[in-house]
Amino acid sequence: MKHKGIRAIDQRSQLALWIKKQRRELFADLGGEESLSSQQRKLVEDVIKRLVMIETLDNWIFRQPSIINGRTRSLHPLVLQRMSIADGMVRCLEKLGLEKKAKAISLADYLNNQPGGQP
Repeated sequence: MKHKGIRAIDQRSQLALWIKKQRRELFADLGGEESLSSQQRKLVEDVIKRLVMIETLDNWIFRQPSIINGRTRSLHPLVLQRMSIADGMVRCLEKLGLEKKAKAISLADYLNNQPGGQP
């Protein structure tokens, strides 16, 4: 079964570049991709997908004359869906942890980066 999902986006596009930047920043804030479990990496991918959906919906919502459906006098359904997607993203971020984490380094790397090299 072919399942490209977000990877189906043309990697040269502005959207793909933005996605890569968001992913890099999130991995960096979590201490680096290599320090994360496969489950955490999947949560990061879910956050990225939700970010794309939220940005897309925000773009559409804020171009509308009103977010209120005049006929039903209620919020436009897409506003409610956007809120639901954002709530899911917050839950994913809470599972990952909201605090920035330092990247773990080995003792050898630490010593190699000290002035004067190895002791």
